[in-house]
Amino acid sequence: MSDHFILSPSSSGRWLNCTASVEYIETFNQVPEKPSYPAAEGTVAHALAERCLVEQKRPDVELGEVVEQDGFSITIDQEMIDSVNLYLDAVAKLTPLDASDFLWPEVRLPLFYSFRGKQGFGSSDVVFYDRETGGLHVFDLKYGRHEVEADGNTQLLIYGISAYDEYRDYFNIAFVSVHIIQPRIKNFSRRVYTFKELEKFRKETLLKVKQIEEGAVTFSASEQACHWCPARGQCKHEARNNMRILSADFEDLDALESETLPEPTAPEELTDEQVALVVKHSGMFKRWLSDVETLAADRIMAGGQIEGLKVVAGRGSRKWADDADAEKMLNSKFTKDEIFEKTLLSVAKAEKMVKANPDKVTPHFTKKFESLVVKSEGKPTLVLSSDKREALDFAADFEDLDAIEDDDFLM
Repeated sequence: MSDHFILSPSSSGRWLNCTASVEYIETFNQVPEKPSYPAAEGTVAHALAERCLVEQKRPDVELGEVVEQDGFSITIDQEMIDSVNLYLDAVAKLTPLDASDFLWPEVRLPLFYSFRGKQGFGSSDVVFYDRETGGLHVFDLKYGRHEVEADGNTQLLIYGISAYDEYRDYFNIAFVSVHIIQPRIKNFSRRVYTFKELEKFRKETLLKVKQIEEGAVTFSASEQACHWCPARGQCKHEARNNMRILSADFEDLDALESETLPEPTAPEELTDEQVALVVKHSGMFKRWLSDVETLAADRIMAGGQIEGLKVVAGRGSRKWADDADAEKMLNSKFTKDEIFEKTLLSVAKAEKMVKANPDKVTPHFTKKFESLVVKSEGKPTLVLSSDKREALDFAADFEDLDAIEDDDFLM
């Protein structure tokens, strides 16, 4: 058995919503999770941010450094430097200059619950106590691009309560504020919790932990529970939940237990409520389908057979075996202008180059740079109503059409 704490705060979105997933995963014949480049990159970014806070330095001094992490060579590039700078600036906005005695980076917090007699711990990126307001602030740096909100985030709630328990004997804490900072997508999310809200979540969590220990558990497939579940794509409860939502009549979804897949309803026959239901869960459907396809390919490539499926060679791409030899051959018949393409750097790449060379840039150059950049309107995108972006007003367009007099169409 691994020393990893089973009911970890980072996986709480799963085990708090699907209590049966804990034992299911323990007995599940799962392939060990392979290290990924994004995860390794995130670890390097977190370590860089921690060093900057501890040593009170800016990350720029480590630009170009290469770090070996989980089998990957991660370069501390300009994007990582910019992201860590944004994170440090966000923390600095809430922490005064004399806060060094009350700001703790990378805090190992004893959790407010144990499991099977084992005490759990969690690591918060920054904990800060504000003497003026009495606020205890808990920060979480997330280097990924999957947007996460602080409001209702169970991982941050666990950190917030655990931090309060750790420091309440030393400070007069008035409230707890949790912060999620995602610099790569410019998402800065905050939620202030009252003690009443924290105690409510504490009681609910302790009850769920007790139920898991006693085996009084239930499966409950959902976006939050299934997203990062190790059994995702191979769990029949997740599959059944997806089929319920996609069932033909959308009536009594919980009662649909048939293993026979119904003929799906034509999209144009769906009501607005049914459309909203499908779109709300579309991310889960897509991931599940992708997981099932990956599982099928893995089983076949491991020597198994699945009736009706096979694995074939994909369409390969062509490239020169040796660029130097190809250039020499082509140049024997054509000019260099004919055999080489020259393209201007994209705005993003040019921006990175400019930021990396501040000694070459003047205020006039910066102003000229900004004047030459134009941003086209983004394509209308369907999202959930909880999205922070302002909704487009299409009703106004139709009102304009209604105002047109019939005579306007007469010749």
